[in-house]
Amino acid sequence: MGMYNYVVPECDLPDLPDGLDRRMLEWQTKDLEPLFLDTLRIRSDGNLEREEYDTEDRSDPNAEGLMRLSGMMTRVIKRWVPEKYTGAVNFSAYMVGNWRWIRYVAFFEDGKLFKLKLIKLEKVDEK
Repeated sequence: MGMYNYVVPECDLPDLPDGLDRRMLEWQTKDLEPLFLDTLRIRSDGNLEREEYDTEDRSDPNAEGLMRLSGMMTRVIKRWVPEKYTGAVNFSAYMVGNWRWIRYVAFFEDGKLFKLKLIKLEKVDEK
């Protein structure tokens, strides 16, 4: 399974099914490199930003095995920086209530959203 980044849409999402709140869903994309579980946000004014951070080792030096790795790259001193991206970004939420997939495509020019469209809405099979 490949890596991805998170997307936080602060803007309104057109055609989002009734009862779903964009803020309560986990949105992911594989469209923006690097793919390292970073977070991007689409601000309400349409600007695209990437969360930058420093890391520090907060692991337990007495831990054993794989637990020794836990906390080695803890993200600290977080800040938002403009992402001057031009192109399309697909982002999806998976298995949300009665919905299997909800997917949007957002179009940016120099980091500014100019079009946002629902491209896939798939209901869970009712058997």
